[in-house]
Amino acid sequence: MPPPKVFYCGSNANLLLTLRTSGGGSLQVEQIPETFSFKDLALLRDVGMLVLQHEPPSSDSFAPLRNWQRANPDVPVLVLTSDYTPDTTKFLMRSGAKEVLPLPADGEKVLACYEAFLPGFRQVPPKAIKRPKSGHLLMAATMPGIVAMGVDMQSAASAPPAPPLPTALEQRTENFYNGLEINYFGLLQVRLNGKKIDFNWQAKMLFGYLAYHASKSLSRDHLARVFWPEKQESQPESARRSLNVELNHIRKAIRQQTGLEQDLIVFEKNCYRLQLDCPILSDVVTFKTLCQKIQSLQREGQSVPDELFQQAIQTYSSNFLDDCPEDALNWVEVERQHLGAIFEQIADLYSAQLCENGEYYRATSVCHEILTRDQRMEAIHRRLMFCYGKLGMCNKVEQQYRLLCQIMEREFQSKPSAETTRVYQQIKKDCE
Repeated sequence: MPPPKVFYCGSNANLLLTLRTSGGGSLQVEQIPETFSFKDLALLRDVGMLVLQHEPPSSDSFAPLRNWQRANPDVPVLVLTSDYTPDTTKFLMRSGAKEVLPLPADGEKVLACYEAFLPGFRQVPPKAIKRPKSGHLLMAATMPGIVAMGVDMQSAASAPPAPPLPTALEQRTENFYNGLEINYFGLLQVRLNGKKIDFNWQAKMLFGYLAYHASKSLSRDHLARVFWPEKQESQPESARRSLNVELNHIRKAIRQQTGLEQDLIVFEKNCYRLQLDCPILSDVVTFKTLCQKIQSLQREGQSVPDELFQQAIQTYSSNFLDDCPEDALNWVEVERQHLGAIFEQIADLYSAQLCENGEYYRATSVCHEILTRDQRMEAIHRRLMFCYGKLGMCNKVEQQYRLLCQIMEREFQSKPSAETTRVYQQIKKDCE
């Protein structure tokens, strides 16, 4: 049975191309006019997913989305936005979006949404290339980066047939971990025995919390207080019912999507905990382990290898649980700030080490990469200004300071610290 269709409402040609190529040719993606209204959707057939493009500051087109989602809960809505900030993400999720992704679109993330929300979707392997009967064999490029070239037919005929190329999906799951894998940086992703599991947002956050505290047993009252604090305060029984609903959703999703009958969530002595046969693989645990190694070498007065710093920076691919809007869950915000502070410290140590070795060009490159994770890191802006000064790029120093002032005003309604201003003024004086 073919998977249902994906309907895209927007005019971004690159986004439309990404939606189609991410489907691997096995998914039908149709574009509908921007004048589309949710009432018109009743005229469409085989709707599996609706993809909407959000261009800030406009939000008029999302006003009816919540009511439409209530009437059509089985059709997921994917929103892509050029304003991928916590406030905008929170607004879009509350409007009824199943998932929110940043623009420009990332093909891997789009594919992950297809896999999660379209049960009938499977990537198909590339079609086999037919050999011509005579002349030269023209090998078409079935994967990016392969150049078409002429090959002598006799040599080609004597060669053994090449094995079929695995699909991207097969490549990712070929060496899967026989246990639970969770990625917390960026969008929360859960895989069990190599299979991606999709939950609704509330259940996903609850399962992520249980896995994050897998070494503990958590009481019903504690979980209700974390996820439904107001309800727990005024209507504790209602909060417990909400907890039971989400726990049942988690159990059902795991059973249906993995075929595993074993209950991973056990209830003992009025507490819940995860019961697993293997340790949990987590990007946060990997990041913390790398940071501990770096800090240990620093305390011993040893130079930290570049590879160790780079692994830590690459592991911290984005903020902690980016799909959880600010102020939605207090525990997420606390952990996000904690991990962000650790990352800023590691990033500062790495850029400082490069500067001490006189590698100012490399230091600027590293600083820019770090700021793509979090542009609010004032210490990294300060290091960039220092490097630009050493390289004689006085105009870059000025530009970086102005950019920092704009970020500080927008994010914190404040100005750069006295130390940053002092460094900027000293560098500017040296450039004169």
